[in-house]
Amino acid sequence: MKFNVFSPFLALMLFTACSEQEDSNLPFQPQPNNPLNSIHENQPNGPSEEGTTNDPERKYGIKSGIIRFETWFKFEDELWEETSIVYFDDYGKKERRERYLLDGSLWATQFSDGTHLYSVHPEEKSAFKHKSIYLGTEPRVSWEDLPASEKASGWVEKGPNETVAGKVCEVYFVTIDGGHQKFGGWENICLLNEMVGSGYGDSSDRAVSIQEVSVDPKLFILPVDYTILPNY
Repeated sequence: MKFNVFSPFLALMLFTACSEQEDSNLPFQPQPNNPLNSIHENQPNGPSEEGTTNDPERKYGIKSGIIRFETWFKFEDELWEETSIVYFDDYGKKERRERYLLDGSLWATQFSDGTHLYSVHPEEKSAFKHKSIYLGTEPRVSWEDLPASEKASGWVEKGPNETVAGKVCEVYFVTIDGGHQKFGGWENICLLNEMVGSGYGDSSDRAVSIQEVSVDPKLFILPVDYTILPNY
């Protein structure tokens, strides 16, 4: 199947867990063998072959902004909670997600400079460069992008619009093993990503605020004194 299931939140957890694998003090590490692949992996900045968009050259309909998220992930009897701040520019070509523990301390950062995706370690002045062709920290969410064959089969289904962080989002559901994943998007920006009933645990990544503002371009540049660590 050319169109695979993915939890961007879980992928972010897994990528960070791999790059932080020597740090045994993290409160909770997700399962490293999760086989999920990206539902949006082949069209991060434009439509699939079977879909259409208003502007395929732009990932999002908004040039730049700052989004704040509240996130939780539950696997078996363990619960992980955190908050995140996402910065984006150039209509989503450049993105950055900073992840914070509930006490407000920053524990993980990823960003895309439009060419590569990095996991950053400020305390060590180092960064991992991600191998994936999926360029970005967030998925593009658009019902129009989804293949007509998957819609016809019922594997993806349209849901009623939902207001998230004050924005009316288009919603769709993707069937996964024993459950479903729910995406909510506004201007193709993912403001809601929930997974329920699968064997991979339940999760929620929900925006609580979004600001349409300019962002500092330095957020998407790896400092010159940082070392790029070997790929894994």
